[in-house]
Amino acid sequence: MTDEDAFLRAIQATPQDDAPRLVYADWLDERGDDQSTRKADYLRITSRLRTARYDVVRMLWETRLRRLASVLESKWLAAVSRLATEACSHSFELSCPRRWENLRATRNPSVRTCDACSKRVNFCNSIGEARGHARRGECVALNIGVARSPGDLDNLRRFTRDEVVMIGRLRTEEVREVPAPPPAPIAPILPEPNGRAYRLSRRRIRREPRRKRWTPEDE
Repeated sequence: MTDEDAFLRAIQATPQDDAPRLVYADWLDERGDDQSTRKADYLRITSRLRTARYDVVRMLWETRLRRLASVLESKWLAAVSRLATEACSHSFELSCPRRWENLRATRNPSVRTCDACSKRVNFCNSIGEARGHARRGECVALNIGVARSPGDLDNLRRFTRDEVVMIGRLRTEEVREVPAPPPAPIAPILPEPNGRAYRLSRRRIRREPRRKRWTPEDE
């Protein structure tokens, strides 16, 4: 086991403690190469985000993290990233409050296990990969360097057969309870002076001309 592996294990053993991250960052700075410098910056920024007081500062640091994550190894990011778990909620459950850094590590650095629900959580490097796991009912933690859009992982879970049957029953009961609308009134049919029939409506009302009063001049 190398020194770097020992640092990574220390970070995973105490995910809420920033001391192993900062010591690891100092060790990376001593190596001097560009990749080690990027890793050190990533570790320090993830530590500063926990104590950020202003949203503007948080947004700037998160933007910096995304740029660094785009050039760092996925395996290394899975070991040190602090991420929220996603795609673990549906219509009948609440969102899981567990985070990626607090989950139990496995032999695969990209897969961890949640002790609350005993489900596996997958570290994903693209939206397509995350959607594939979400459709199978698996939770995901998405690399912070991936471009996101609102609702890109919503409503992707496939319901089980029993849940589909239950949803169908509830839908059928709702349809039965809705009363049928009353029939539309039919306009009365009235005869015209020429013998034809017409329907009485607001737009068309035919009336007979009024008779002129009789006067002596009419004789």
